[in-house]
Amino acid sequence: MREAFQDLLYNAALLLVLVYVYDLLARRLSQRTLAFRLITGLVLGGISIALMISALVLGNGVIFDTRSVALSAGTLFYGTLPGVIAGLIAAVYRAAMGGGGAVMGVSVIASSVAVGALWRRWRQVAQRDPGILELYLFGLAVHAIMLALTLALPATLATLHGIALPVIVIYPLATVVLGLLMIDARRRRQAEHALRESQQRFASFAEFMPGRLWIRDDQLRFLYVNPSLAESLGSPADQLLGKAPEDVSDPETAAVARALCERALGGESVDLIERWPFEPEERYYRSLAFPIARESGAPLLGGLMFDVTREHTAEQELKQRAADLQRTLEGAVQAVSTIVEVRDPYTAGHQRRVARLSAAIAAHMELPEYEREGLRLAALIHDIGKVAVPAELLSKPGRLTEIEFRLIKAHSIAGHDIISGIEFKQPIADIVLQHHERLDGTGYLGGISGSDIRREARVLAVADVYEAMVSHRPYRPALKPEVAIGELREGAGRLYDAGAVDACLAVIGNGFRFEYD
Repeated sequence: MREAFQDLLYNAALLLVLVYVYDLLARRLSQRTLAFRLITGLVLGGISIALMISALVLGNGVIFDTRSVALSAGTLFYGTLPGVIAGLIAAVYRAAMGGGGAVMGVSVIASSVAVGALWRRWRQVAQRDPGILELYLFGLAVHAIMLALTLALPATLATLHGIALPVIVIYPLATVVLGLLMIDARRRRQAEHALRESQQRFASFAEFMPGRLWIRDDQLRFLYVNPSLAESLGSPADQLLGKAPEDVSDPETAAVARALCERALGGESVDLIERWPFEPEERYYRSLAFPIARESGAPLLGGLMFDVTREHTAEQELKQRAADLQRTLEGAVQAVSTIVEVRDPYTAGHQRRVARLSAAIAAHMELPEYEREGLRLAALIHDIGKVAVPAELLSKPGRLTEIEFRLIKAHSIAGHDIISGIEFKQPIADIVLQHHERLDGTGYLGGISGSDIRREARVLAVADVYEAMVSHRPYRPALKPEVAIGELREGAGRLYDAGAVDACLAVIGNGFRFEYD
């Protein structure tokens, strides 16, 4: 019994080594071709013969070996055709060996191939990996049939006594181990195939993409350079591999490239437009750099560069046109402001002074740039509606009648109507319309109150009141700043926006002064 165990264990170990070597060879062939199946069958048949040569020899020409493990597992994992080919080779050899166990030996070969083929089809092993329990049950089924076939041997009980326990214990376990090795090998092949496909897809993408692509290691040495980038650097791609920025660029450019790459490796987003100094004409490229995390080892660094010369040039032209339009708009606003000053010489410069104070208040309040710009423009022309008011009323030195005051108050609506047709980015017309409204609803002319008044108009109202009080008017001399400050403080939160009042007083306290012509 001990000798039988030792011989069968040796046979099983030889099986594992041979199948592992076989699998290393089979991995190099495409599994979908007929050539692979034929070669697989031949190799599996050769392994079966080798196993029979090193078999446990019993009396009356009866031999036992692990060919059943090899043939059943080989058919299960590599297909019916390789199994049939290997089975025919093994059966011919076993028949040629002869002896009293020849019939049983050929029957074991046939049953091993048949069970492997049926199990493969039933459990769809070609599309999935069986588990350990399934492999054990498979091996148990193959070798239970094998033991049943010993009934064809002379001295059946004596034979079973010699090999039953090793076969029913060792062979199914050997099937499990062999199956796990084959699964591991198949997974490696699948992983390698997926990796090759991924590399091919990456190469196709990288080599034919219009931009320039590179990958560097953590020392900033090139690991990959696509043809577009290699051409721009004037060297074949393979000669650029392993080179750092200093090896392919002048010192100044290399220093900039290294700084940008180190920023990307540090986790900072790098996305900028820059000139490419290696080309004769001025070109602009959008450059992106990003870290590539790995499961082990330092991260890699990837980079993309796209020619954006046309887009960059167009963007600069648009910016220039926008700046020109802004200057034109500024000139038009200034011209409109001048019209009011020509008709009302006593308030000359009022709008410009209010605009300066409004801008200072808005800056102190940290209003958004969009609101600050709209407020400044509105302040420059907030009294444009006075062109609709008779000139003699604007310069009347005495007290206005109720009707005359109504005409004066109408300048807010007139100003709104004059500029409402101009397409400003900001709501300039609404600010002009509301600059005489008050929080408690006592302003004019809409009678709106509280938050219904635009924030810009609330700021403009404070600046307008302060400038009007401290400046000379036809009907009164200029008041002292303390009087105007007192008016604002008294009306804060009731007539005027409290935040705007506080900001106005802070600005004045910090030294703001009007400039008079």
